[in-house]
Amino acid sequence: MNTIMKTFFLILVFPLFLSFNTNAQNIDSLPEKKGNYLDKYTQQKVYLHFNKHSYFAGDDIWFKAYVIDAVNHKPDTSESSLYVELFNTKGHLVKKEIIHIDKGYGTGDFSLHDSLSEGNYLIRAYTPWMLNFQEDFIFTKNFFIQNPEEKNFISRSTRRENRRINRELEQKSEEYSINFYPEGGNLVYGLENRLAYHAQNSLGKGIDARVELINSAGITVSDFHSSDTFTGRGVAKFTPQDKERYSARVTFANGRTRNFPVRNIKSSGYVLNVMPKDDYFDISVSGNPASFDSGLYLVIHTRGAIHEFLKINSNHNLRISNNDLPYGISVVSLFDQDASLIGERLFFNYPGEVKNLALKASRVNDGFNIQIDSPDHSSDSTSFSLSVVGSGALNSFHLKENILTRILLTSDLTFKVGNPLKYFTAYSLENNSIDLLMLSSAWERMNWQDVIEEKTPEVVFKKLDGFPVFGNIEPTDESKEFDRYRFEVTLQIGEELQVRNTNTNRFGNFIFDSIKEHGEFEAKIGILGLQRSKPRFLELFPDKFDGSELDMNMHFRELPQRRGSNWVRTAFQPRKKSDRRQEIRDNLTYHYGSPDQIIYLKHDDERFRSMRDVLATRVSGITVDGNSIVIRGPSSLLLSNQPMLLVDGQRYSSFNFLNLTPMDISHIEVYKGTSASIFGLHGANGVIVAHSRRSSIAQQLIFEYIFSGYHIPRDFEPIDPKRKNNFFDHPEYLYTVTWNPYIKLDEAGQKSMLLEIPDGIRKVHIILEGIDAEGKIHHIHQKHEL
Repeated sequence: MNTIMKTFFLILVFPLFLSFNTNAQNIDSLPEKKGNYLDKYTQQKVYLHFNKHSYFAGDDIWFKAYVIDAVNHKPDTSESSLYVELFNTKGHLVKKEIIHIDKGYGTGDFSLHDSLSEGNYLIRAYTPWMLNFQEDFIFTKNFFIQNPEEKNFISRSTRRENRRINRELEQKSEEYSINFYPEGGNLVYGLENRLAYHAQNSLGKGIDARVELINSAGITVSDFHSSDTFTGRGVAKFTPQDKERYSARVTFANGRTRNFPVRNIKSSGYVLNVMPKDDYFDISVSGNPASFDSGLYLVIHTRGAIHEFLKINSNHNLRISNNDLPYGISVVSLFDQDASLIGERLFFNYPGEVKNLALKASRVNDGFNIQIDSPDHSSDSTSFSLSVVGSGALNSFHLKENILTRILLTSDLTFKVGNPLKYFTAYSLENNSIDLLMLSSAWERMNWQDVIEEKTPEVVFKKLDGFPVFGNIEPTDESKEFDRYRFEVTLQIGEELQVRNTNTNRFGNFIFDSIKEHGEFEAKIGILGLQRSKPRFLELFPDKFDGSELDMNMHFRELPQRRGSNWVRTAFQPRKKSDRRQEIRDNLTYHYGSPDQIIYLKHDDERFRSMRDVLATRVSGITVDGNSIVIRGPSSLLLSNQPMLLVDGQRYSSFNFLNLTPMDISHIEVYKGTSASIFGLHGANGVIVAHSRRSSIAQQLIFEYIFSGYHIPRDFEPIDPKRKNNFFDHPEYLYTVTWNPYIKLDEAGQKSMLLEIPDGIRKVHIILEGIDAEGKIHHIHQKHEL
């Protein structure tokens, strides 16, 4: 196959959001405003510890959920609900659970059907509060779920779809792009700075590339020697000379070379540098000219918590110790006196070794003894979760992330980081890989300008003691014409005597807060207010909170294309449509059948003085002549052409009907032809039925649902032996020996357990993870050969 080359070059990408103020802001108030913002709009992080990192159809997915404050990483004790969703390769929602969160922790599980299609699956987890902010910070994790038996029942359409996906995977792997990032966001003539690059394919995987900076004479002025092939990143020092033009010569792994101009070099400005050392960070600000007449402001923060706030008037150097910063991503930002952000640089403080937490494992006969010792966590029953996984002799345990990489690194970035665990290895430390990542990243959890101008995000989803049930009622077209979107909505759960009431807003949205039911429960939703408007659709959980569809999951693994030797044809099962959206017209109960026309009247509509005006202008196929009303021609079995007229079920004369006040009438129903046959001979000329507002106010529509409340966690059980034997001999299968989401430590902070190891297991991996009440993150991974 010919190599496909598509290069999307964004030369000199600025990894920050520069803002330009037309009105000067008070930069001195930034720390106070930032603190107020964080107090009021505290963001969250979610982490799920899974029992293992790869699954087969028929497996169980077990997980422990941690919901924490995004700044200090302490468990968020105010949160009570977490939504966890499983999507297949096509982006269709397969399973969804609501996990009850208690003191920042929760636990749940998914059972994978043994006929589940093989493919790239994604798990997404979020709280309702997180939906008020950028969705980039919602927890997601990719899994490849294998089904060795699928080749024996794979359909022709699935094979075609898999071939298409595999071709797209191959194409994306050969589409290359490269971006350049000046440190701090600026290149200035006469000032030395570092220029980083990131070369990757369209799947986000780093690729090898050599980059040289050349001047207008074709002379190489800088070579990116510090390239990191596994991330596709590199960096070089560069001092632009006044009025000189530069370009980047890029040579990809396939030997193809391209030249691209380096633009946006400023004649004057500022350069911001951070140099990580073993025990400290050197931070410097340089300017051209070297003195800053108006003054600049240097801000250093970690996840929004400000550590330094300095005003500087000339070139400035600052050294900050690792011990003075929390672990994870910190940010140094440079502002001018008008509070405009003019430079920004991320840097990373590695976590230290795990202290006061020990895990010892030893072989005892046919079992395994595990001893956990953590004196700082005496009588702790929530902080830690434990997974013990076994594999055969040929299996390689490819773990790509853990609780440290997720909480400290990737949870604060908006793009996917391939194999984040490699950034925590000795190789990364030696090659400074994580600093290359920081050089090409931006801080996007909040916008500085919004903080300074005290702009508040729109809060749609509040923190609740329970989970919400919400939806939307769409009126009929005639009701929309009069802007009638408001209804009264009721909710009754099970046999409860209490009925909850709420009202829709001007868009037809409604919400019931703080539902606390566990497992499946029956509920009735009622719609009142029919005297003002008529509903057409009732939809539950609309928009982004539904999460029923995602884009195609283009992960990194190909899907099966061929049938197996034992292939059999299986019956096609169409995808079940959601019943969250119901057309209400089919559910409306009319006393006289289905009318041919319904006219809704606005209670304060001054256009109509009497029903004569309404019939003459709003009802089709009708003639009003004096006190005579004609719906259709003069022929009638009763030798009359007058329709029957009813008001709240009572017979009215045409004179009295025509002189009714429209403000007293909610709506009119018109029956013609066969639809009027229910009235017998009296309906031969048609029927007009008027409903007064007094009678309509008592009307109510009731819809019965079965909701899924909080997930009821199952107690862990090893996989059924029959299913285990199907997959256990597969070289990639991982067997969960035990899963314990809540390790209960005794008064001395210890826990001992003896595990039985099944025959056939040759390697055991023990993973202990947790976040304690102080926000300290713990991780231990041990591997044992049997």
